[in-house]
Amino acid sequence: PPQTLTHTESNGKDAGYSLEVVIHTDMFGYADGDTVRLSVVIWDIDFASADAFNPDVSDYAPHWWGTQWADANFEKYYMYREVILSPETSVGVGQPGVTSLPKRFELAQNYPNPFNPTTTIAYQLPKATRVKIEVFDVLGRKVATLFDGPQVAGLHQVTWDGRSENGEAAPSGVYMYRLTTPDYTQIRKMLLVR
Repeated sequence: PPQTLTHTESNGKDAGYSLEVVIHTDMFGYADGDTVRLSVVIWDIDFASADAFNPDVSDYAPHWWGTQWADANFEKYYMYREVILSPETSVGVGQPGVTSLPKRFELAQNYPNPFNPTTTIAYQLPKATRVKIEVFDVLGRKVATLFDGPQVAGLHQVTWDGRSENGEAAPSGVYMYRLTTPDYTQIRKMLLVR
């Protein structure tokens, strides 16, 4: 069978709806370890309830890294998510249901970006290790430590609420976030817009 990426979301509230995305990743040349951005459009069949932001619909995407809703003149909702492919999210040929660990360290681009007030940072670890995720301003001053401790191999994510370690709201601007392990370091940029 072809490799597939299947993602199912639920918020614990059952209104009779669910969303499952299945993508045959081998058709597009994706490999384990690649980062793929998924875009899902939910159409409003009667073209009425999308005339305003609907919090009940947004409740169905609590784990999506970012949600952007259509403007009031459109009849659809958009949801975006970046997924780091690994055998945990894709099924290997001839090995249905078998999972293994990511093959390399990787720090994904935060999402949403730009953001206000929160953003999510995802990363993958090929082995259990000590991990530190920190945020710095453009002058290199540490703003916040989002995680500092041991973690198992696999896919992980942290959320930054745009606040410093002392709880103050960070000003608008460019920030760097860094993944540090004993074997690997990677830095990416993000933009906070208040």
